[in-house]
Amino acid sequence: MGAVAGAATAKKNISDNATSQTTTIHKYTLYINVNSIQEPTIALKIGNNVSKAQKLAGVINVIIERNKA
Repeated sequence: MGAVAGAATAKKNISDNATSQTTTIHKYTLYINVNSIQEPTIALKIGNNVSKAQKLAGVINVIIERNKA
């Protein structure tokens, strides 16, 4: 794996239902930049699980730091 793990991003879907309540749904995607001309960026679609997105980003950052040595 080369380069840097990108930050997890989230798209917001906001909808109103019949009782006038607003719901916000986040869909997280983790972007990973790799050393490849054919596919320089990998997008991991994680969905609405914020803890999974944070853990995955943390693990990838640890792997990158350990490979620098």
